[in-house]
Order: sequence, then structure tokens, then C-alpha cells
Amino acid sequence: MTDFLQSGSIATLHDFSNRTSESLERDLCSWSKSRPISIIIPCLISELERPALKNIVTQLRGADYLSEVIIGLDQASPEQFNEAKKFFSVLPQKIRIIWNDGPAVSSMSESLCNHFSSATAPGKGRNVWHCLGYFLGSAQGEIVALHDADIVTYDASLLTRLLYPVAHPTFDYSFAKGFYYRATESHFGGRLVRLLTSPLLDALAQCYGSSDYLNYLRSFKYPLAGEFAMRKELANRISMPGDWGLEIGVLSEIYRLSQRQNICQIAVTSRYDHKHQSLSVDNSDLGLHKMSRDILQTILSGLADNNALITREALTSIGTAYRQNAQEAINRYANDSEINGFKYNREEEQLAARLFEKCFLEEGEKHLAGHRSFRSMPSWLQIENNLPGTLAQLYSAVERDNQ
Repeated sequence: MTDFLQSGSIATLHDFSNRTSESLERDLCSWSKSRPISIIIPCLISELERPALKNIVTQLRGADYLSEVIIGLDQASPEQFNEAKKFFSVLPQKIRIIWNDGPAVSSMSESLCNHFSSATAPGKGRNVWHCLGYFLGSAQGEIVALHDADIVTYDASLLTRLLYPVAHPTFDYSFAKGFYYRATESHFGGRLVRLLTSPLLDALAQCYGSSDYLNYLRSFKYPLAGEFAMRKELANRISMPGDWGLEIGVLSEIYRLSQRQNICQIAVTSRYDHKHQSLSVDNSDLGLHKMSRDILQTILSGLADNNALITREALTSIGTAYRQNAQEAINRYANDSEINGFKYNREEEQLAARLFEKCFLEEGEKHLAGHRSFRSMPSWLQIENNLPGTLAQLYSAVERDNQ
């Protein structure tokens, strides 16, 4: 179930079910002999107890095109780290676990963040940053993909399709972003995309007019997807937020670093579901409340970097346009749910939209006041230029922790 339109500023690669996953896999196996492929999976130690990650490991055992599996592990004690090593040891590829709370890695990370005045708080972005550094330092792969550890509907074909455009020897893509529709068997998921980023990006276009940057962001069918693949030279140059703004921040970096013809999005699965976050209306440090604020900080920084004048009047206009767009989106999703036999809780959706509007206005005011909690982790190229040999030191730190 898809369309065939090429309507945005980037290429869209669809799934028309004309080729089997096995056929794509054979191509990847052939290409990986000259251009080795790595996969990064950031996860919390708690994921090891859930069925999703166990299934992912089972699926990856047959991924013969992978030469390296890099696991970014957060919130693990020494005993839990040893359990994780046993958990992942069934994989036939080269395995390395980045113990982000390990003494060697955490000490080095803190030193680097202090040197570059970057964020030091643990989070998905910092996890991925460490993993990318190890990928570059290990020199095992020429292509790297990333996906989350909590995908309930995971099948190995997701990774195969994600990698294919970047690994193809005659395609010009240096970056591929996965897309899909988020849903369980009974209702839509993906509230942050449906009710925050999509109506907000439309509101920004309404208020600022057409711009290359906004057109680019609006071209992505699922901008918050945690699945992407890139070539090594791009991985070396990319900086990223250390928090939940990771996905939008990566897209902004790719916009800065790459030509549009080198960027694509690809349908990686027909239906996607993963661990659901609570709205956490009363706690801005948890759930979708925290995630929305991190995402909004990243969007506001991206706008400023791309010459959008952010004023109080602009914030008011954007907030009004967002509210109208979000309400129209709720009406459309209610209709879409009914025709597909999904459950739909309009009150919960409206509550989420009101919270997201409140967060946007508050983060906008912070932006106007000069408050910049958003910090981007420096690229590894920048780090190596300033502190030569750092990648080798990170590689050694990971090895020491693993001993």
C-alpha cells in the first residue's frame, strides 16, 4: 500500500512488492565484500528484557552482509554490562558493545564535551555519537545504518531496504532515511509526527513562506523515524543533538552537508510499531512532553541557522497556524481511523495538541530570551582536527571497558 509520487525535494523510493527481500539481500552481500557494512543499535539495558530486542538479534543472525554490529548501551551496571555481552554473543558478526556508563568511555566523553562545551547529559544522541565515533575508529565499515532497539514489528527486510540505496554501487545516495506508517492493529501511533512536527512544519511554511530548508524537511514522510543509513565520509562530518532532537537534528545536518540529489527516503516496512511513550502532561522531563521540547529546541535552532527571523509576533502567528493545522489533522485522523476500523480517542489527541502548542510557545520564548539548552555534539572530523588521535583513543577506551 503506497503511492508512486516524487513530489518533494528529495527522492522517494517505494516498495511495490516486485522484489523479494532475499533478492535485495543477495545484492547487499555482493556489494559488502568491497564496501563493508556496519549497524548501530542504541539501547537501554532494560531493552534486553523485552521481546523486541530478542527478535531483532534473532533476525540479525542471518544478515550475512553485516561485518560489524555496534551496540550503544545506556544505564547498565557492571553486572548488567556482562549480561549484555552474553546476550549479544550469539551474533556471528563482529560485536562491540559501547558501555556508555563504563569508566573509560564516560571519562573520555566528559573530557570531550567539556573541551567543546557540548551537552554531557546521557541520551540517545550522545549514545549514537559514541557509536559513530567507534565505527569511525574501528575502520571496519564503509557504510553504517542505525535503527532502534524497541521495534516490535521488526523484520530483517527493514534493514535490507534501509541499506540498499546507500550501498548500491551506481546510486548517488550518501544518506537514506526510512519511512513507514506507525500503527498497531487497532490504532495509529506516531503522535509526535502526526500532531507536532507535521502541522508545525506546515505552520512554519504558512508564516515564513516557501524556503528550501522547510521544503526539504516537509519532504520527509516520517521525519522522526529512527532509521537511517549513510556513507562513512558523511558519518565523519555530521554533528548531532545529544537528546531527543536527534532525528530532526540529523536531517538539518544532512541538509547542510549534502546536495538534495544525494538524499533519499525509502519505504522500509509496511507497518511499524515500537515502545509507546506516555504524554506526561505534568512532567516536562518525561515521555512525549520531554521529547517534544527537545524536538522543538532543535527545530528553532535549525530555523535560526537558516536565516528565519524568530520574533514574538512570528511565534504568535505560528502558534495560531499550528493550532488550526493540528485540529484539522485530528479531524482527518478521526475519519481515517473510522474508515479503517481503528480506535480513535479524539480527547486524548486534542490534549496532546494543546500540550505541544504550549511547549512550542514556551520554547519559543526561551529562544527569544537567548536561552540555549540545545547543544550539538561536534562532528568527529571537527574533533580529530582539534585533537588528533581522539578516534583511536575512543576505540581504546571501548576496548578497555570491554575487558
